[in-house]
Amino acid sequence: MRTPLSEVGEFGFIDRINRLMISRPEGIIQGIGDDASVFEPPSGSVLLITTDLLVEGVHFLVESTSLRLLGRKSLAVNLSDMAAMGAEPLDAYVSLAVPEKLSLEDLEELYEGLREMAWEHRVNILGGDTTRSGGPLVINVALTGCSPKEQVVFRSGAGPGDFIYVTGTLGDAGAGLDLLLRGGGWPNEKSRFLLEAHLNPKPQVLEGRFLAGRGFPTSMMDLSDGLASDLRRICERSGVGALVMEEAIPLSDALRQYALEFGLNPLSLALGGGEDYCLLLTVPAQRGPEVERAFEGEFGKPIWRIGKITAEPQMLFLSREGRSLPLPKGGWDAFSCPQR
Repeated sequence: MRTPLSEVGEFGFIDRINRLMISRPEGIIQGIGDDASVFEPPSGSVLLITTDLLVEGVHFLVESTSLRLLGRKSLAVNLSDMAAMGAEPLDAYVSLAVPEKLSLEDLEELYEGLREMAWEHRVNILGGDTTRSGGPLVINVALTGCSPKEQVVFRSGAGPGDFIYVTGTLGDAGAGLDLLLRGGGWPNEKSRFLLEAHLNPKPQVLEGRFLAGRGFPTSMMDLSDGLASDLRRICERSGVGALVMEEAIPLSDALRQYALEFGLNPLSLALGGGEDYCLLLTVPAQRGPEVERAFEGEFGKPIWRIGKITAEPQMLFLSREGRSLPLPKGGWDAFSCPQR
């Protein structure tokens, strides 16, 4: 039986979900239950904070996912931001605007996913806010993190001659979304891989901290809006250009099969699909072989070199035929793109 939230009220709901919120008690003085949380920042580190807002009908479709997976993803996108800075995630704050269609059991399922993702990365959930929504479900997560000051990686450090790398295959999440919008009817063993890439992304926190801790990246960010869009952000912040090689862009077998089945261009999904949540970084050319060996030795998977940074502020794309073309524009934009 589904319990209306009106039966338990806001504070009754908080009492219900206020368990297993602390995965890392070190430095925590007060969590949920007071007007503010209180914690001791780690010694010798700077604090970072990031926040992401997810709105039903814009960033997700409730009918296309489970609330548990939605909870996981709501925190994962913030963890990915911390990974992009090379930081260790610390504490999360979750705020919800909840429509009447959702029950107490629905929100408990959402928090189950949030707690799972938090415990996987030793993150505490220390507070937030909850209110009623007359429209869609709205989820806002803020996340703190820490890092030695000298290890924080920004988007603005790329220099001419740097190699451009990504830490995962591209376009899988975009194909997963496309599959969902088609009703999920692709009887292929690869379909689960694509759906998982979209619905349950894996933030690369360990990879980000490893790369930053060894001083490899001159710039770094997570791929949330698509390679074509996100690489432009690095280049604009750094005052440089880029040359991307088509033949070097990593595509999974699942994406290639899906694109062939439905007549899609896998390259378009790789460049503009978004929500890959792997890392995009630049590394000095002389350290290229070193980062490639070190990354594969640490994680048992390759880091893919897909191009290089240029002094001229142009975004270029080298086709398989050897033609130099403008890098196609694209990527996710909350104000102009359809829902995810």
